[in-house]
Amino acid sequence: MDKKKKIEQGGKKKKLIRTKRETMIIRVATVLIIFVIAFLAWYMIDSRSYVASVAGYRIKKFEYEFFLRQQVLKSEDDWGISGKSDEEKEQYWLKTEGGQNPWEAAKNETLNTSKKYMIQLIKAKEMGITVDSSVKSEVNQTLLIYQQQLNLSDSDFALWVKQSTGVTLDQYRRILENTKVNDKFRSEYLKQNYKPAGITEDEIKAEYESNPKLYDSADISYIWLSKYDETGTTLSQEEIDAKMDMAGTILEKIRNGEDMDKLIETYTEEDTDDSDIPPGKLTVNSSAYLQFPYFGDLFDFALEGKVGDSDIVDTDMGIFIVRIDDHTELDDVRGSVKSYLETSRESEWYNSELEKWSSETRFNIIKNDAVYDSITYETYRKK
Repeated sequence: MDKKKKIEQGGKKKKLIRTKRETMIIRVATVLIIFVIAFLAWYMIDSRSYVASVAGYRIKKFEYEFFLRQQVLKSEDDWGISGKSDEEKEQYWLKTEGGQNPWEAAKNETLNTSKKYMIQLIKAKEMGITVDSSVKSEVNQTLLIYQQQLNLSDSDFALWVKQSTGVTLDQYRRILENTKVNDKFRSEYLKQNYKPAGITEDEIKAEYESNPKLYDSADISYIWLSKYDETGTTLSQEEIDAKMDMAGTILEKIRNGEDMDKLIETYTEEDTDDSDIPPGKLTVNSSAYLQFPYFGDLFDFALEGKVGDSDIVDTDMGIFIVRIDDHTELDDVRGSVKSYLETSRESEWYNSELEKWSSETRFNIIKNDAVYDSITYETYRKK
């Protein structure tokens, strides 16, 4: 009997030891399972976070999508479809010619841009230039100035960045920091390696004559006759014709030498109450085309004409009766032309260096096909 109890007690003791072991095994197995799940989750997230790699350095998906957005906007502007509807844009982007559509071409061009962006970061790191506290401070200051100029709260500014760039504020900050590093590398590399050749007088003259409107400015006096009434409604054709007849009369007075300032005071319909610029006076230069693209014909007349020229310039907004009061010549803008040539040649030399680096085997780009192929025009439009 005692022996039987001992055996039963021994059996219970053995069962108790086995339970502890089983518990330990279960715990270890659970930890391993959690670890595997976490690793797989991390791997899935990590493998979807980049579009390509260069020399082991990853081009993050948000960086590529940022550059892609710039490429798309530039292409749409070049093609004259930036103001079109989404449906019209889609028809253009998805059309196929010669076996490739514009969307794939834009993606490929963006891949090249991203590659050069990464190559410069790598070269900068090799030179000892990285994102340090000074770079972070400069970028933060830039962002703060943007925010103050827009007069936005922190949350609204973050939303504005997302809508304007397609990336989050933190992602945009990182791109700006890397761009600042690349700029510093470029400057240092040029300082160490670029030996500029002198710019000759013939080269300055040839450049100026090839595109004088890029450098010249002109001071003009003008009288403006509106094609709209006080409510913003377009005038009838009869009323516009009457104003065109008036413009002809005013032009004749100008050409007969009557005082321009008095003519402006008498005839102009321009509202200048909130302007510091005297009524009927304007300085025109190349930047005016960017600020007021709808007055391109007016600017063309001003920059292509000579001092004393006067004429009527008809635009969608109104009728201008214009006289050119002053106009620059080569001697006035020689320094600007020379500076442009120097800067252009410096950029050409640096870009040729960048092309050489791009052809090096160590900088071959390796696409993450799964992520690259997932970036379609449809997914781009939804962002």
